[in-house]
Amino acid sequence: MKEERGEEEEEKRDEEERRKEEKKEEKEERGEEREEEEEEEEKKGEKRDAAAPAITSIPLKHQSRATPSPVQYIDNDTGKVMYDIISKESYGTQFEAIQHCFRIIGFTDEEVHSVYRILAGILNTGNIEFAAISSQHQTDKSEVPNAEALDNAASLLSIGSEELQEALTSHCVVTRGETIIRTNTVDKAADVRDAINVESGMNVGILDIFGFENFTRNSFEQLCINIANEQIQFYFNQHIFALEQMEYQNEGIDAPMVDYEDNRPLLDMFLQKPMGLLSLLDEESRFPQATDFTLVDKFEDNLRCKYFWRPKRVELCFGIQHYAGKVQYDAYGFLEKNRDTLPADIVVVLRTSENRLLQQLFSSPLTKTGTPQL
Repeated sequence: MKEERGEEEEEKRDEEERRKEEKKEEKEERGEEREEEEEEEEKKGEKRDAAAPAITSIPLKHQSRATPSPVQYIDNDTGKVMYDIISKESYGTQFEAIQHCFRIIGFTDEEVHSVYRILAGILNTGNIEFAAISSQHQTDKSEVPNAEALDNAASLLSIGSEELQEALTSHCVVTRGETIIRTNTVDKAADVRDAINVESGMNVGILDIFGFENFTRNSFEQLCINIANEQIQFYFNQHIFALEQMEYQNEGIDAPMVDYEDNRPLLDMFLQKPMGLLSLLDEESRFPQATDFTLVDKFEDNLRCKYFWRPKRVELCFGIQHYAGKVQYDAYGFLEKNRDTLPADIVVVLRTSENRLLQQLFSSPLTKTGTPQL
């Protein structure tokens, strides 16, 4: 009996050892599987990185490495904007959609990389700050005390740091054939810096021409849209009515004449030089002391026709009788939106960029639609 019990105990011990060995083997197999999965994920990640060569992190990477403060153009006082961009999944999803659009349109990886470097460079120029310095003969001179922010922006834009600083803190004036270099004040230098950035605060203006617009508040953008549509309407009138009826007459076709409203006089009010609305707007934009109030006064003094009127008791407004109907415009911000504040000195520096895309944007002639001939 004792021998039988001993044999049974040995069998149990052997069985327990076998189970332990099996469990150990299972754990080892699971560990190997995990390692294989991790290696596979790493390979997938490497493929993704190769497909998009470090373009997704350009703005934030250079920002965090070279400058201690957030990008001023996209951040607010609480830092919430930058936090949302980094942490919210929706931003990543939107970015992937943009990447997909680039690929569908036919952009190469190199071209997309250039686009993001330009964007990062523009955003990082917002971190360049200026300080006033005084010399024996000048008290309104400015300099860049933080070389890191300047170098970072210049590197991203592929231009020289010294050239960028010179273009920001001074400007050339040509008088009587002689070129004079004048220094910029701190405020003027900041204006030049901000002119490089296409945004105004957190707003981006989008212009479309899908019909006349008449909102509760109509600004410069609505005026541009409506003028464009006036031109489209004139084109339609000419080809559908005027030219077609002229063709009928030339061929001796007996067809009833169609009466239509010709909007050419209205277009002349907008486009004629030097007394059209757009010419008057450009002229007023060249005067440093001009305001939106003086602009509306100039419109009222010179646009004496049935298509223009000025509402009573509303100083900063004027009205236009468009082909499609009456529209009242709020002139607040017209001059600021119409002025081209990017100085020639900055344009010259950007033309020297080693970034081929940026160089083309500022060197190529414009087409009739306003896009550069690349």
